[in-house]
Amino acid sequence: MHLAMRNCVLIAAVSAALVTASCSEAPKIVQTRNYTYADSTAYSRVSMDVDLPAASGPAETRITGKLLEVTDDVLSRISSYEGERFFPPFDGDKKDIEAFLGYYLKQASGVIGKQSDEDVKERAESIMENENIPEGEKADLLAHTPTWVYDFSLKKVSEDDNYVVFQSEDYINMGGAHGGVVGKGAITFDKKDGSQVEHIVDRSKVADIQPLLVKGIISYFADAGFPVEEDKVRDYLSLDGDLIPLPQWEPYPSEKGLVFVYQQYEIASYAAGMPSFTVPFPDVAPFLTPEGINLIGIGKR
Repeated sequence: MHLAMRNCVLIAAVSAALVTASCSEAPKIVQTRNYTYADSTAYSRVSMDVDLPAASGPAETRITGKLLEVTDDVLSRISSYEGERFFPPFDGDKKDIEAFLGYYLKQASGVIGKQSDEDVKERAESIMENENIPEGEKADLLAHTPTWVYDFSLKKVSEDDNYVVFQSEDYINMGGAHGGVVGKGAITFDKKDGSQVEHIVDRSKVADIQPLLVKGIISYFADAGFPVEEDKVRDYLSLDGDLIPLPQWEPYPSEKGLVFVYQQYEIASYAAGMPSFTVPFPDVAPFLTPEGINLIGIGKR
């Protein structure tokens, strides 16, 4: 082979090797498949909107397994204040995602359907027995029986080279004046092996992190068009003590920083909504666990 031709072949081979290496080292995105289901009864409606990893590698399989555990834990205790299960876990092949989710849709819809039927019956009896309600109004009240609603949501909300985050955030209305948000909150996974990172913020440092929490809550109220002075923040919150607690839902990493989300009634009235805000990583770094620092890559950003 001519020297010039050999050089061309060598250059082409080296270039191909570099391209291959570059592709293999590129960040792997956790592709997801969306599953949506819905069912209804006479006085209830249940829906499911679920993202699950589409691939079946070791990390993705581990993430999927955890998300299915969350699905079982949340839906088997649907509408329960005491946390008891209403039906047994799925005992089929968990690799059959549609069968798995279909089982929980059917079971959850059955529970909500039965409870809504009982609620409607009790409401009707109460209305008919109430002598203070004019007869002409009773029929109208019975005709406007509220529907129970449960919307189950498990969605991918954040991702970078190191982590992927899914959010368990459901809506439930059991025939009342308004519904509420329930669920497990953010579930953060290490993309390297699919393990869940349960503790990103060091909860022993709640006193030290107070300035960041105050600043974040001020920004939340300001964005809602309700400016609050720093020394007045606690006057607008419902706290057991002087300290603002960390949210029960574990904060999660995002492109702009660590996201804090408080549930309804957790630190404020229902009218205040769900106070949430994002703290830049450099600011929150001193309050993270070693696990959280490693996952987010503090110092490498």
